[in-house]
Amino acid sequence: MKTSSMVRLVFGVVAALFLAGCKIEIYVPDGGAVVTTSGDVRCEAGQICRLDVNDLFFDQVFTALPAEGFTFVGWRTRDRGLCGGSVEACHLTTAGMEGNASLMAVLESDEVFYLEPVFEATAPFLLLYGGDEQQFYLGCLNCPGTFLDSVCNANGNHGAALAHYSIWNAAGDFGSLVTNYSPWNIFATAAPVIRDTDGQFYGYLTANVAQPGRTTLPLLVQLTNYAADPQYSLPAVRDWFCN
Repeated sequence: MKTSSMVRLVFGVVAALFLAGCKIEIYVPDGGAVVTTSGDVRCEAGQICRLDVNDLFFDQVFTALPAEGFTFVGWRTRDRGLCGGSVEACHLTTAGMEGNASLMAVLESDEVFYLEPVFEATAPFLLLYGGDEQQFYLGCLNCPGTFLDSVCNANGNHGAALAHYSIWNAAGDFGSLVTNYSPWNIFATAAPVIRDTDGQFYGYLTANVAQPGRTTLPLLVQLTNYAADPQYSLPAVRDWFCN
């Protein structure tokens, strides 16, 4: 409630200073929609919705709803933009303008103000497969650590230090510095392959810099370099990667 009140106060001030124009244009890019908590407005991806603001009773809370596979990262900062830079719901109101001649003049004008969400595509889940024919599933590299399949779930089949299908098992086929299936072996020729849930190839997770198709994803390159470096223990590398 404290946060909500603060947001309301901040955007109430913003509204009083900047919203007082008689129109609001909502630009919605691909990746989501904008709705009001009242249910009066729903602006879908690709639409431009225009609202008239011409009285003292306008009071709406606008929420950006990301579509599946997208994340809302904030309202766009732009000239005459509303709530720019905020990631909270945007509360706009004309309450309190009565009696203020300058604000009433703007309210009665033809000025236009803009509300535009920014949506970004969510990174796909990256899955790891090992073995001669990549027949063994080794877990998800970037799933939340609470996921059972995550390589960062210390209690899971792919995140536990002693699990057979874990890249953190220093004595196992897929976590040793010397086995041909390990991503940490700088000479390995059968390192695990990285694919997303649609099967798209993201390279091999390997410390072997001479391996054709070695992944170029910066974090994973750094991971393999650290794990292959004898000055770092595998548990320390795991802690770095997962935390």
